[in-house]
Amino acid sequence: RAIDTAELITVGTPIDIIARATKRGIVDDELQMREMKETRNSIVHEYAQEQLFKLFGKIRDYTPTLITAIERAKAYSRKLLTR
Repeated sequence: RAIDTAELITVGTPIDIIARATKRGIVDDELQMREMKETRNSIVHEYAQEQLFKLFGKIRDYTPTLITAIERAKAYSRKLLTR
C-alpha cells in the first residue's frame, strides 16, 4: 500500500495490491500471496486449537517467501526515494 501511495496509485483491494507487487517484481507468485492472505484471514477467525496448529505450519512454510518479498519491497522503495 505504501508503494502504491508513493507512486500516486489508488490503493484498491488487497488483490489489486498483490497484482501490482507481482508486476513490480516484489512477489514471484501471485496465487501464493493470495493463499497467504486467506491463511491470515483464517487465523483471525479460527479458535479451534487443532486448526491453529495447521495454520501455524503454513505460516512457517510461507516465512522464506515473505522475507524475500520484504527485502524486495525495501529495495524497490529505496529506488523510489532516489528518483
